[in-house]
Amino acid sequence: MPLSPRDRGLGCGFAFLFLFVVGAIADIAAIRLLGRNASSTFQYVGTSVRSPNPAPVPVSLEVAPAPRPVETVEVPVVAKDLPVGTVLTEENGSWVAKTVRKNELPPGAVVRPADLTDKRLIRAMRAGEVFAATDLSHGLTLPKDTDLVTHAIDPRAVVNVFFVPGARVDVIAVRREGDRLKVFRLLEDVLIVSVETSAGAEEMARVGFALTEKQTLALELARIRKCEFSYKLRNAKPDADGYDLDAVLTSLENGLPAVAPPPRPVGENR
Repeated sequence: MPLSPRDRGLGCGFAFLFLFVVGAIADIAAIRLLGRNASSTFQYVGTSVRSPNPAPVPVSLEVAPAPRPVETVEVPVVAKDLPVGTVLTEENGSWVAKTVRKNELPPGAVVRPADLTDKRLIRAMRAGEVFAATDLSHGLTLPKDTDLVTHAIDPRAVVNVFFVPGARVDVIAVRREGDRLKVFRLLEDVLIVSVETSAGAEEMARVGFALTEKQTLALELARIRKCEFSYKLRNAKPDADGYDLDAVLTSLENGLPAVAPPPRPVGENR
């Protein structure tokens, strides 16, 4: 049955209204979708999905441990520059107390002043240095009527195992006279009190000898005469072998080396 013009008009009106509502719903959905584009994006299987409320990212804060307290100790140190052979006592102000870090102490450091009393230095020390057991002579005293006299020698000589405090040596002198060499025994049965090795290969080592007044004079005269020195370990007490210190002094004062029997090899029975 054909529709009347009125029915066709109503039908067109309802169709237009339906399309309008559908379009409005589509516009609202599009606006909401565009609003979500401002939120965070999560990647899942290559597809970007945005969330208006991204989950919070946990933050880990590490707290540094508190520093350990520095352990210190009070030790005696050198109060002033001290030469080799110095006898350490509290009365002469050889040391002063100083607080230092315990982990900075050198091996063998002396930490008690009682361990320094009446000990003798076997090397020169600078003010502020920490004493070490290897810097001290233990129980070694100067013989009667002797003084400690330092003597510069070739550092290669002290490498010898017998060149240690407490050993006794003969000092042999060599003097050049033109094209000739004169060899003689300068000092006999000399006690080594201290040995101070040099810091560098070019520097001389220093040895402390216990010498009488005459022996000291003989050594100094030999230096003036530009004698060269060598050393022989003593393995027995001195005996009557023709050595005469007065004769050595006289010859040195006259500019001539003394004539004395040559030194016997180490280990030879006397």
